[in-house]
Amino acid sequence: MRHLCRQVEVARHIVASVVMAAALLVGVMACTSPPPSIKSAVLCRDFTDDGEPVGVVEAYLPTDAFSLSLEMSKSPRDAEVTTTWFFRDRYLCHLPEPVARGEMGYLGFRLTQEYPWDMGDYRVEIFVSGERVETLHFRVLPLEGAIPSRVISAVVASRLDAEGRAVDPRIAFSPADSIRCVVGADLGVSSKIEVQWYAGERLLQQSHQTSASSNVENGYYDFPLDTGESLALGEYRADVYVDGLLGQSLLFRIEETPDQALIIGLVAFAEGVDEGGQPVCPRIMFPPGSTAVYAVYEFSGMRNGLECQEVWLLNGEEEVSKSYQWAEGAQGQSWAKLGAREELGPGDYELQIYVDGKLLRKGHFIVEAGDLAGLLFSDDFSDLESGWGEISVDAGNSAYGTGIFCVRVDNAEWVVWSTAGLEFHDFVVEADAWQSSGPGNASYGILVRYEDSDHFYRFDIGGDQQYSVSKSTPEEWEDIVDWTESLAILPNRGVNHIRVRCQGKEMSLYVNEEHLVTVEDDSFGMGDIGLFGATFDEGGAVLCFDNVKVWRLTD
Repeated sequence: MRHLCRQVEVARHIVASVVMAAALLVGVMACTSPPPSIKSAVLCRDFTDDGEPVGVVEAYLPTDAFSLSLEMSKSPRDAEVTTTWFFRDRYLCHLPEPVARGEMGYLGFRLTQEYPWDMGDYRVEIFVSGERVETLHFRVLPLEGAIPSRVISAVVASRLDAEGRAVDPRIAFSPADSIRCVVGADLGVSSKIEVQWYAGERLLQQSHQTSASSNVENGYYDFPLDTGESLALGEYRADVYVDGLLGQSLLFRIEETPDQALIIGLVAFAEGVDEGGQPVCPRIMFPPGSTAVYAVYEFSGMRNGLECQEVWLLNGEEEVSKSYQWAEGAQGQSWAKLGAREELGPGDYELQIYVDGKLLRKGHFIVEAGDLAGLLFSDDFSDLESGWGEISVDAGNSAYGTGIFCVRVDNAEWVVWSTAGLEFHDFVVEADAWQSSGPGNASYGILVRYEDSDHFYRFDIGGDQQYSVSKSTPEEWEDIVDWTESLAILPNRGVNHIRVRCQGKEMSLYVNEEHLVTVEDDSFGMGDIGLFGATFDEGGAVLCFDNVKVWRLTD
């Protein structure tokens, strides 16, 4: 019996221990609260300061801000909630934290950009403590009154006629031919045409053109691939997109010609190369602090043992030169590298590739100087009192439009301009500009270091794909660079992105991120900026501008 009682006592101790362990477990569970979860997620026009939704929506317009309101299961003060946004399958932005937190359990996220959204399908992915918990899909729709956008025709050609239409479209070209895709399309307000160029499956170049402020029916748009230099032999493709949707895909080829057996193809500059020698993050504008730039190019007609030379220039001066014997065979792809551990100096770079003493290829890129994050001035012309002088004279006028600023030149051989009423020394100014109507031989551009109406510099581009640089003096217009052709300039009614860099006595002109020219002149050291339009043999031209920005340069 004593033995039995001991067993009962042991059993009671075991039961007591189990009960106490269970009690401790319950206590621990009670002290560890589950993470907050999402009760509801809605897209909206806006949200309150506490993150509560205002105007729930399923679609936006191109000019809207995207707003997202989340209701959490409990107070979100310590909630780790993030969102990631996509246009179709293209990553847009990651927002690491909300802009609004409410005590009642709401969070508010907002995504904006300075230019209109592409139209089409979007999504936002919502993460709690690093885990994706929900995805919302939405669309950006055309503005009210916008006509349906569509590709009517698309061809690859070498030349344009006076009306901007393709001359002699074909599918076979020589390496020396210039290549351009000419697209005929109806474009609604804020619609975008985009052309992606491929050599095989490698992306060579991407460009886009957006209708400015009105519907365009049966318009023609020119997308140059080359600047007149030779292309490598092989198969190529031009994909034409309207608002992100593939409209047409055009196949063409570059064939060998007897007088051009040795070919070095277009150079793609990039931040690196992958294991297959393909460019990683191709670009022509490299940020301050870049330590290396890779140049990737295709070649054909080569043979081992040829004497080759790579020459890298910075602002026109030789920086690095490398000579070697070719050992990579007759045809394929190769790459060169500039830089190692030290940062590359800012400025305009050029790579020259020589084979047997003959220059076969040149390529250009830019390393940005210092701190361009110091934005000194910007204007999207949404504020009709932002400071640009509105004038009205017999020769023309300048005035604000709907989110744009336009200059009308009524007289032939005349210039009309407007200034911002500011003063800058060393800076970069950029703007989107285009000819809205009038004769095809008008020009437009940016004035810099404007002291008064007789003392300033003028950077022109025209719809005939030419540019010039001049300065105004009390006696005359003095040409610094006479009219020169560049296929980087979109012709006719194309929207061109113009950038002028002023540092000391050096001034450089860029169009659509391509460097056109650098000049030196110390007549005027500082002053205002201006926007202008000019005519030649015929008046009646309207020239428009948008998205003006001025950036500070490092001292």
